Amino acid sequence: MKTKMTSMIVLSVISSSLILSGCSNPKDANEGNFKQAINAILAKQKVGCVPILGNRESFPTTVPQQATDQIKLLNSLVKVGLLSGKEGTTKDFSGKILPAIEYSVTPEGEKFYTSNVYPRSSQSKSTGGFCIGDAEVDKIINFTEPQSYPGSAQVSNVKFTYKFKNLGKWFEDPDVQATVGTMWKGGIFERQPLYDGNGGLNQILESKDNPPEREINLFLTNNGWVDKL
Repeated sequence: MKTKMTSMIVLSVISSSLILSGCSNPKDANEGNFKQAINAILAKQKVGCVPILGNRESFPTTVPQQATDQIKLLNSLVKVGLLSGKEGTTKDFSGKILPAIEYSVTPEGEKFYTSNVYPRSSQSKSTGGFCIGDAEVDKIINFTEPQSYPGSAQVSNVKFTYKFKNLGKWFEDPDVQATVGTMWKGGIFERQPLYDGNGGLNQILESKDNPPEREINLFLTNNGWVDKL
């Protein structure tokens, strides 16, 4: 009798596990799987980020001290602990040695830094920038039924909104507001919407509590849903 009861319990546990595993199939087209896939994408492709370096790709970077506006901007990020700066030298186009400051991202700055901000579009050169926090999916608005074509994977178009967590305090500093906060005013970001959630600090802060709706195409693979094959 005891053996029979033990067998029934084991079968019950196995049946429950099979039901649960069936409900959590990563290949299913549902809100839970899409939310998980998009959160993984947002963790890599940051949003809410301000391009800082212009044509430079990433830190560390060395800036001649005569570039006073850029020095002032970067020093404001030193003040809030995102960058460190040390005196050094650089050369101009003629080879003349100039006094300069070398800036590097600090451990605190690494929490908010990304080297993959696109100032204008995905066709432009990526550059370094700082993000206001981490983005995660707030709501899956809707998605299309997965479709496939000969020779291609199943694809679903997903519309969603996102919200920020782990917000920093760096963008609240008055000197940062006066430099980083105004660097794109009157420029390209003043005349166009945020690109992939990135752009001028003033635009990002204005939309942080109500980020714009976004959409993405997700492709089905053997490991679940991804944005790129």
